[in-house]
Amino acid sequence: MKKGFIRVSKNAEQLQQEIKKLNQHGVSSDYIYLERNFSLVLPQLEKGDTIVVCSLTHVCAGMKDLLSIICDILKKGVGFESVDEYKLQISPEDTHIIDLLSNLNRFRQDIAGLRITEGLGKAINEGKKLGRPSGMTPQMAHKIKLAKHMYEMNQMSISQICRQLKLNQGSFYRYINYDI
Repeated sequence: MKKGFIRVSKNAEQLQQEIKKLNQHGVSSDYIYLERNFSLVLPQLEKGDTIVVCSLTHVCAGMKDLLSIICDILKKGVGFESVDEYKLQISPEDTHIIDLLSNLNRFRQDIAGLRITEGLGKAINEGKKLGRPSGMTPQMAHKIKLAKHMYEMNQMSISQICRQLKLNQGSFYRYINYDI
């Protein structure tokens, strides 16, 4: 059975257009899910169903999510169709497609990791310092000085001092004994 998904939006006219699109692709209005998140529809799908979406952008935030969602759908025995510009159509009988999508997702992760490693290597070769800067910024030194003074006046608790100065309590305890 064909079922549809439309991500809820505030524009009623756009909603009607998307319902019409799904109807044209064989989805009965009774089987269109209007939800904020595609993951809410997954438990309602049964083996043999085909989920039809108007746009891939309504289903996921990016390629990582899309590959994962399609793998989950196909493992459940559900088909997937997109009626947007990509015209994606996958049936659960295409068993090789699950392996293909899983491998593409792993490849995407490997490429991302490789690019990060290359970028860090390039930065190090160019003499850039990586990580959190050591030492204390002038703004932090000023906050610590104020916190120390307030603490010595003994009129406020440490949590009140930190809240007022927007200072992390860990930083307070770390630097309270420093001479600034």
